[in-house]
Amino acid sequence: MLEGARAAVEQYLVLEDGDGLAFRHALIREAVLGDLMARERRALHRSVGEAMERLHGDDPEWAVDIAEHLGAAGLPGRALPFAMRAGERALHLHAAEEAARIFEHAVEWSQPSTLDRMRALEGLGRAYARQLFARKGISTYQEALELARSLGSQEDVARITLRQTFVMPWGKEEYASWQAAWDAAEPLGQPGSLARIASGLARRAYLYLDDERGAMWLDRSLTEARRAGSRRHELWALRLQLQYQHRPGWQIEDDRYIREELELAIRDDDGVLAAYSNLYVRRCRESDEAEREQIMKSGREYAERLAIPEGIVFRYGVGWSTG
Repeated sequence: MLEGARAAVEQYLVLEDGDGLAFRHALIREAVLGDLMARERRALHRSVGEAMERLHGDDPEWAVDIAEHLGAAGLPGRALPFAMRAGERALHLHAAEEAARIFEHAVEWSQPSTLDRMRALEGLGRAYARQLFARKGISTYQEALELARSLGSQEDVARITLRQTFVMPWGKEEYASWQAAWDAAEPLGQPGSLARIASGLARRAYLYLDDERGAMWLDRSLTEARRAGSRRHELWALRLQLQYQHRPGWQIEDDRYIREELELAIRDDDGVLAAYSNLYVRRCRESDEAEREQIMKSGREYAERLAIPEGIVFRYGVGWSTG
């Protein structure tokens, strides 16, 4: 093997790249692979994939390469766990397009009518949702939900129903999906999740659909948030309550709640840009240009620290461009 590698270097086909070798050009790689028979390609992919698995099987950064080589070697069962890990990592890094590509492979490599297929479809739905591909997200989640109902647990049904709801455009169908999410989650008795769903139902009942149950859903949201001991969930419900009651000076209290939401988001490193968006929208009514620019600047700096890709758009149409 070393003699062959040396010959390839001397003929300028490959070059040294750290401890390994890399093709000098993608076209050279394609020409070499094109010269191989399918059986030879599968054998090479298997050899490379298994070597990577031995050396880097526990390193999430290598998961996508291991998955692709094992998949190309005709070993879908071994490729699938690495694809799922790689897809989750891509979502964590806000690389939704890459996550969708990986989860599409995961769906292909999973067996039909299995929990593996359900989980792969759920991951693909999350990737589509991050890209704002509503129709793709809804239909993919629906496939996952049908498998969850026939093969999965009640927790699977509740989780996927709620994720599908988040992708749907606002309206009566989406409101019905929120109610379905409540019906699926209520038997589990998880107060944090119930508080979140009740807030969603209250907001739509009050603001859009003239549903008299809005007050009931708001009370339930506050109750479940306090049962969960979740200040973040409680703040969502308290802000809704302020909007509905509309007491004189309610904006001052709302401003305080939003700033507390931002402090909690930064502490937990979760939902930070959405919290900045809320603050930006709240302060747009009363602040001057300098304050608004400072809020945007803080949001951009946070996005840059986490290497969140440019062009991601968050709630209320506030875009945190990192460029």
